Amino acid sequence: MRIEAGSPVGQAVLRGRRCFASGDVRGGDEAYRQAVRSAGADARLGSELREDHVTRLMACREFGLAAARCEEYVNGARPGPVPLRVLRAEIHSAVGDHRRAAAEAEAVRTAGAGPLSPEEDARLHRVQGLAAADLDDHGLAGLHLLKARSLLDDPERAARIDDDLRHLAARADHDAAADEAVRHALSGDPPETVAEHLRLATDLRRQARYQEAIAVLIRCLARSEIAPGFRWPVMHELAQLVRAVGQGRAFERLRPLVEDAAREWAEPAEASEEAARLFGAESPGEVRSTRFTVRIAHARAFIGDERLDQAERLLVELRDRASTPREVSLWHLAAGELEFTRSLTAFGGNSFLDDALGHLARAVQHASAVSLADVRIRALRLLGRAFAEVGTAAADDRCVECWAEAHRLEEQHIAARQVTDRLRVEMLHTVLDEHDERVRVADQAVDAHGGERAAVLAVAMEAARGAAILGRILPGGAEAVRDLPGPSDVRGAWRWLKGITADLPRTRAAWLIHCTPDHVHHAVVGRGLLVQARVACDRRELAAAVEALSACWADESLLELLVASGDFDEQLARVTAMIRPAAVLDALPPRVRRIALVSGGVLADVPFGAMRPGGEGEPLGLRFALSDLPCLSARLPLHLRSRRLRGDERHLIRPPGEGLPGRGGDATPAGVRAAFAANRYRLVRIDAHGEYGHRDADDSYLRLMPEGPDGHLRARDLRDMDLGGCGTLVLGACESGMAGRVGRDERLGFVRAGLTAGAASVIAARWKAPAVVAMPLLDRFEAYLRHLPRDVALQRAQRDFCEGALGVPEDLRLPGHPARWACWTLYGDAGLQTGAGLVRRKLREIAMRGDDG
Repeated sequence: MRIEAGSPVGQAVLRGRRCFASGDVRGGDEAYRQAVRSAGADARLGSELREDHVTRLMACREFGLAAARCEEYVNGARPGPVPLRVLRAEIHSAVGDHRRAAAEAEAVRTAGAGPLSPEEDARLHRVQGLAAADLDDHGLAGLHLLKARSLLDDPERAARIDDDLRHLAARADHDAAADEAVRHALSGDPPETVAEHLRLATDLRRQARYQEAIAVLIRCLARSEIAPGFRWPVMHELAQLVRAVGQGRAFERLRPLVEDAAREWAEPAEASEEAARLFGAESPGEVRSTRFTVRIAHARAFIGDERLDQAERLLVELRDRASTPREVSLWHLAAGELEFTRSLTAFGGNSFLDDALGHLARAVQHASAVSLADVRIRALRLLGRAFAEVGTAAADDRCVECWAEAHRLEEQHIAARQVTDRLRVEMLHTVLDEHDERVRVADQAVDAHGGERAAVLAVAMEAARGAAILGRILPGGAEAVRDLPGPSDVRGAWRWLKGITADLPRTRAAWLIHCTPDHVHHAVVGRGLLVQARVACDRRELAAAVEALSACWADESLLELLVASGDFDEQLARVTAMIRPAAVLDALPPRVRRIALVSGGVLADVPFGAMRPGGEGEPLGLRFALSDLPCLSARLPLHLRSRRLRGDERHLIRPPGEGLPGRGGDATPAGVRAAFAANRYRLVRIDAHGEYGHRDADDSYLRLMPEGPDGHLRARDLRDMDLGGCGTLVLGACESGMAGRVGRDERLGFVRAGLTAGAASVIAARWKAPAVVAMPLLDRFEAYLRHLPRDVALQRAQRDFCEGALGVPEDLRLPGHPARWACWTLYGDAGLQTGAGLVRRKLREIAMRGDDG
């Protein structure tokens, strides 16, 4: 383009270039418009100026302004010069509007406006290749991109085509190609166009790097030059990613933004329909999109609405279009879901079920690549549910294996690939593990068949608890396996339940609690007793509430402030309202006065004894004598262990100083080991200050007298001792009952160490309790232990404390508050510690009353 320097056109162009170079896009735009007007009747110069104007706006990433100017110039000279129309196709492609980009490219080729230059031909082939890739037509996309590559001599443009080919290979679900595409994209220049942001986000999503993909899209939306009319594909992809990481509330907050973006898009009807399907706002109507993945999603929506004939027609249409592993696995997944739904709703269900099993197995097989982990997970979950419907022992084993494999993939290939630990944990709270799946299937069976399936649900809840520690408690040792009935064995479930509760006193029951992503399930079982309830509850929100409650006792001084301000009660009430223990406890017969809690997961840190289910009345710890079990199957082995360890021989270990009165025994780690090795103390009490190991619960320690470097007795040291002669281990230390989770449910810490080492029961504190409270309460517990079962003895001691019978200093604020006493928990066997017979226990009770009088 040759322009006289001093002419009006030259001056305007020079001013415009200076503005663009300095970042003044608006000034440059106005200057170029002036230059175009000044060109007047010089058609060649005007055409070159228009092309240069639009090209410079695109170089500044002002695609909205570039699109407006391009439309203005093309419409002013219909059908428009070829260079501008090529630019218009590239603008549509850059903002993610691949449909209009492809249509413009095709229109340029068929307009008969003269031959295209090799460069223009290559640029149009690239636009058409990217559009074909967006429609999942990878073969056609590859042909266009390779043709474009062969026509280009410009190294910079050729490098872009090479990058396009890398991303196309990544879309074909080859793990190595996907890794290479992402590595190359992240190591090069950051994405500039909407399409580049979307492409990188898509590649990251296929690697399950959802959090990084979200960050890419947020950076895209933050760019001021992304005009509102170009936001739809970004908002749509962002909403899907937010839902994939389990952020339900954030997903719903995005809804109005996504709907606004859909209305502003070039194809508002289709975009609005897709937004409605994304948020489940309406039943699917006509399928406008030709994209394979969108049409498969539509077929699955038909299945969800039980419009099975329409789903089948759509799947038949798509069957021969499936070419990549993703498409093939998605097709079989949808076909399996269709047949499984038919098996539940139609006659001849076994035939449909067989077809479902076949399709779902093939979906799992084709989704073997890491980039297809999300499809494989969905197929495994549904395959497990299909096996659960078969109703044989072999199928029961297969269904649990499928669910376990799905959750392993969630942990290792989805959650583990996110950036922050917090998001990883939140994601796992929103997905079902094999135990959640089993509970949900059993719960659905109860809804469908009534109380005859209730025992299956109780067995499913039991299967979720205590698997790791049980091998240390059962007589067979680590090789022992809990023999639970399968998910479809109704008769076996009732036999197991009757057998496991046969020796329970009629006054005692076991309360199983399990939290799935959207419900808390309760089951209270006893002799001739089974009460169940299901409470709607978001597990992630419950976990956050429990975490906030646990933070109340992170520091003793903080606990005092939060108790005085009422914040402790507020947080506890919030957790209580979410769990709703009254749903089952209010239905119990009056004879039940003792309850063994079997809870875990997010519920493991909840102080149930402090709860007031109705908001008023006595806390649960005073209403019932509570104890805690790792699982219901551990009750009988621990009880048998306890019967061998009954007796009143007591040993106190109490290091001097730090506000602890008196001294007992050899208060060194070696002294503790020797006391246990003597194998003659049935009750061992260790009064010592301690600290919880937040990094590693096995590093939690009790502070004893120095013997080596520090005199600390760590949880791992206790686990390695011989507690085979100890019936009751009383840990009179702050935070001795706190535990860290290992795996999905099991807890590590002093309590687990004590039970693993051979003790029948452990008394420990969930949080720091002042010594002026702990000492008299535990003394009273020991006194009651001479004639009462352990759980009743602890309940009586806590009640005495609340009623002011233990001589607590008057300056202790709110002495009867549950924060003072509900930290003390009995873990393990709740039966008698004393070996005294009924008459002697009665005489001891009478004598104790006389002493109190």
